[in-house]
Amino acid sequence: MSNPISRHFQQPANLMGTTLALGVLSAWGWVLLGFWDSNREVVWLFFPFTGLIGLIVLAVRLIRPFRKAEARAPSRCQLCGESAATTPVRYLQLTGAVIVMFMSELPVFACRGCSVAAFLRMTLHTTALGWWGLFSFIITPGYLLNNLLFLLRSLLTSSQQGHARRLLDERREYALNLIATKDEATVVDVLQRDTGLPPDVVSRYLQELRKSA
Repeated sequence: MSNPISRHFQQPANLMGTTLALGVLSAWGWVLLGFWDSNREVVWLFFPFTGLIGLIVLAVRLIRPFRKAEARAPSRCQLCGESAATTPVRYLQLTGAVIVMFMSELPVFACRGCSVAAFLRMTLHTTALGWWGLFSFIITPGYLLNNLLFLLRSLLTSSQQGHARRLLDERREYALNLIATKDEATVVDVLQRDTGLPPDVVSRYLQELRKSA
């Protein structure tokens, strides 16, 4: 059986720019740790043109992982296929090979369990194999920071309420047809069995439909 994570691996065109920004942040991390002792005052003059830009890139990446049509969350996890609350993640994986490096990205909407599993797989790989290259040694901390922040995002922002709304919105026309021909108790029962949502959640949704109809 193929691993569901591997099917979503990508190396999009903008990954090189992301890698450069994270590499710059990593370099500043090394400076903070004291790996650059000479002319530290002069070096810090370059922070607004390098480190600050890297921080902005990372912030934008976290706040808006996807755009336009891709930003619409599905009602099912794109990794396991289960109906669950999902959050967007863009985990990174880095493999150093002396003078070259191999970069991969996992841009998906994942449920909490799959997000943790993907984080562990890609972060452990990067932790073990990301350092073995001239450039990847510098960049690896940035990749690890990216993954850690996306893990925290997925753990803190997954919304059951949003998931319930998506499930019901997918059945909007069906619900309207049921409302026109059935009593509310029957409609609630049908949609509750179809979606697995609590009856009170379905009932509130039907009330909203009636008001907007």
